[in-house]
Amino acid sequence: MPSTSAITKGLSIRQRIMLGFLLLIVMSIAITTLNIYHLRDFHSLFKQHQQVSRDANGMLQVDADIAELQRQILAFAHTDREGDISNLLALHANILEQITKLITSQQGLSSANEQLLKQLESLVKNLREKIESLYSQRIDREKMITNKLVISFNTTDKFLHELYNSLSDNFSKELRTLWHAQHLLATIQTYSAQYFNTHEYADKKTIQDTFKELKSDLNGLRSTLETPAQRQTLDLILENVNAADQNFHTTVQADRNYLFLLNIVIAGETAEIATVSDELKKQFILAEHEVYETAEKQSAANERIAISASISGSLLAILIAFFIGKKISEPLISITNTFSKLANEENVTTIPGTERTDEIGRLANAANVFRETNRRTQDLLERTENFAAELKQREIALEQAVAKAQEASVAKSQFLANMSHELRTPMNAILGMLALLKKTALNARQTDYMQKSEAAARTLLSLLNDILDLSKAEAGKIELDPIPFSLDQLQQDLKVILTPLASNKDIQLDLTIAPELPRVYLGDALRLQQILINLGSNAIKFTQEGGVSIAIEPITNERNQHRLKFSVRDTGIGIAPENIVKIFTGFTQAEASTTRRFGGTGLGLAISQYLVSLMGGQLQVESEVGTGSLFYFTLELPELDETEIERFQATEEPSCLADSAQHLQGIQILLVEDNLTNQQIAKELLELEGAEIVTANHGQEALDILCQYTEESVPFQIVLMDLQMPVMDGISATHAIRQRLNFPRLPIIAMTANAMSSDREACLNAGMNDHVGKPFDIAQLVSVLNQYASTPTSNSQIAASHAEQNDQLEQNNQLEQTGAPPHSPIPVTTVDQTQKDAQEPELENTVEMDIKGAIGRMGGNKDIYFRMALKFIQSLDKIPAELNALLEKHDFAALAKACHSLKGVSATFGFMQLSERASRAEKRCSQTIEHEQAAQLIADLCAAATRAEQLFAQAETNKSAAI
Repeated sequence: MPSTSAITKGLSIRQRIMLGFLLLIVMSIAITTLNIYHLRDFHSLFKQHQQVSRDANGMLQVDADIAELQRQILAFAHTDREGDISNLLALHANILEQITKLITSQQGLSSANEQLLKQLESLVKNLREKIESLYSQRIDREKMITNKLVISFNTTDKFLHELYNSLSDNFSKELRTLWHAQHLLATIQTYSAQYFNTHEYADKKTIQDTFKELKSDLNGLRSTLETPAQRQTLDLILENVNAADQNFHTTVQADRNYLFLLNIVIAGETAEIATVSDELKKQFILAEHEVYETAEKQSAANERIAISASISGSLLAILIAFFIGKKISEPLISITNTFSKLANEENVTTIPGTERTDEIGRLANAANVFRETNRRTQDLLERTENFAAELKQREIALEQAVAKAQEASVAKSQFLANMSHELRTPMNAILGMLALLKKTALNARQTDYMQKSEAAARTLLSLLNDILDLSKAEAGKIELDPIPFSLDQLQQDLKVILTPLASNKDIQLDLTIAPELPRVYLGDALRLQQILINLGSNAIKFTQEGGVSIAIEPITNERNQHRLKFSVRDTGIGIAPENIVKIFTGFTQAEASTTRRFGGTGLGLAISQYLVSLMGGQLQVESEVGTGSLFYFTLELPELDETEIERFQATEEPSCLADSAQHLQGIQILLVEDNLTNQQIAKELLELEGAEIVTANHGQEALDILCQYTEESVPFQIVLMDLQMPVMDGISATHAIRQRLNFPRLPIIAMTANAMSSDREACLNAGMNDHVGKPFDIAQLVSVLNQYASTPTSNSQIAASHAEQNDQLEQNNQLEQTGAPPHSPIPVTTVDQTQKDAQEPELENTVEMDIKGAIGRMGGNKDIYFRMALKFIQSLDKIPAELNALLEKHDFAALAKACHSLKGVSATFGFMQLSERASRAEKRCSQTIEHEQAAQLIADLCAAATRAEQLFAQAETNKSAAI
């Protein structure tokens, strides 16, 4: 008999493996046949288990639905909606259907379960009529309350008011009786509503007693009435009171019937249904458990048989695998070693197995090919390394090009920022003229023109800021300022700006707000207006006929906020699909021809897209060439509650500046100021507010005063610190107070004419607590001082009277940071003060001088203003000589300091032209400047000082004439 090796010698590796697999398949068939024989009975048992399991799951579902039915019945007791009864009946029908299926399934299997299921079916069917009766009684009870009891209450209250109004004597006994009757009626109404919710006997007893007391009072009133009409009205009242009493008792009886049906009848039936369902659930689960145990035993027997067969098959498979592996692994190991040597670049002269004709032979030939390929690969690697070195040089050149491009981008952003600041200069003059015009006597038509002009000018200023906004957006420095704002005011502002643009082209402009929307939200209204103006003006620009519509609509979400959809639709030229993406790129419009025809910078959409994304939305567009475009975005804006809306509306009304309260009573302040005029102004104004002032002429003098104390014993609650001072400036003094004297908690407030955001940041970094700009407003200054002073007045006394002034000054500081001229706070008075001011002639207000604003900043005290301003005017005589002396010395740094001091003081007294000239001279002298340019600036400044003396003389004459 031939050996195994002789049989397999002529076979290939694949044939040998297939032979082994064939033996394994034969063995598997034998094992499978054995398992099938033993699994026939188990399969039948498994089917039985499936049926029992399905029935058990069905019963569990029925039990769960019955529990849900109970829960919905209890929930229905608190509602009377038709949808609830529909859900109850649908669930009831579903339970019946499932019970019917279980009855059919249990026929012939379990007579006990079948009998219980039929009992459960009967109980569930009987429950339907009770549910429908419950809904009917619920509706009847609610109708009795609404259509009878409430109407009788309202009719009685109406006649009580008629009788009350017919009595003439406001302090008569009859009126007091009627007032008490109204009170009793209100008590009955309150306790009635409470009783039908809680069903407390005490509430019912209170109602009955109150009815008796009400009837007694009304019957006693009959003899005191004067006219038959009054007595007739009283009869009607008594008739309605009796009707209300009867309706109440009838409604109480109906309510009792309803509760009896709900709590006794239906509750009892549902409890019985739940008991039967629970018993059935136990029976089904028990049957499933018994079948499961039987199947588990049969499975264990089959498992033992399968394990025995598997062990036998595994041993046979190991033998076959060992034989095949021995014949395959040895030559494979040899070939693998050869490949390893080739991979390590070793010299291989002969490759074993090349004489074979099977797969091993082909693998050996492949190794021979690999050896030749490896040689060629080494040559290719050398060429690749040379190419990589060349790529490295190109990468370095690319990095240099990118760096140059980044430098160009920074230069572009700097240019845009500088250009935007230059463009705002003439706009500042326009806004300043309008601010001064607003302070003059205007009729209603002029006021309307002025307000619309100011709104348009401010919008134009914001459009000029687009250039700066673009550079800020590229640097990621734009921040939102969410404040309460009104949709109606936003709509009005948009009309003022966009209506003239649409009228010029004779197209229709529609601005609509969904009426169901709340009117006040929290968000950045200025940026939102900027977006809508950009989109609206673009729509008008590209529309020749038809119209433009701007709409604000609600998209309510699951949270207690509204997602608003803002859309701008036009009937203009439209946008081609290939141009929709690039229109959101800065300095780019849809087509070059469009740019030439319609003009524009192409910045509006780029900035709008950035602002919308910053607010959490996405600007989207739908357009068709020749038909028009739709730009839209959605924002989630918090809706303000009633308290916040009232606070917002209150801030829209001016508050009182001129009150007589001393808001700084008992506060001791260390005032550090080198300018004697500013020092005297601040000292006198703060003393009028009740503060105790100690002055220091520079930072070193302030340190000498404070070094006498520790932080626990220091008598000052606050330090007011100027920044630019001789000997020691405010920043250095603050560092010394915090570190050298170790006063970390003493509040230090900066008070300087440098009101830019960078100056504020420098103050805070130095350790100061806050920053107040010059010219300061006394209301703002008092509010800030109270915020940091540890006295009772800091919490509440000043908050109401100066809230509006603080908001206005904060807006002014923001406008200064963007380059716009600050507005003087609006002088607001009480009714008496308004009448007093109406009797005095208005002071002169021109572009050069703002006396009203200066007096408003001093709390409306004209005497202090004219007394302090006179001293300042007298000091102006020395200004030309001092400035020219510094100019001759070429001491431009000292000139800048002198101009800084003059800028703040002149602005404090309302000499706006003088302050502007001093500010210009300060900025130019702080930079590199020629002597001739500095001389021209000083000459302009001296001329402005002379003009200020003339203006003050005229204002003082007008004041004297008025007195």
